[in-house]
Amino acid sequence: NTLWEHATQPRFCWGHQWRVGDILVWGKRCLLHKRGSFDPRQRRIIHRTQCKGEPVHELPAAAAQPPP
Repeated sequence: NTLWEHATQPRFCWGHQWRVGDILVWGKRCLLHKRGSFDPRQRRIIHRTQCKGEPVHELPAAAAQPPP
């Protein structure tokens, strides 16, 4: 519970209001994610991609701050 309480503080959360043409990309190994409900009659397109490279052990300072 302590971990969830810390990780789900508003300063660590991002909510997205989808608009036509939006693309959202995230590094799955570095965050928790979920989706809200949606109209099952609406078309959803989901693509998965993977990147090869060295693991990141420390985030740059800018990545630690939520977007304005």
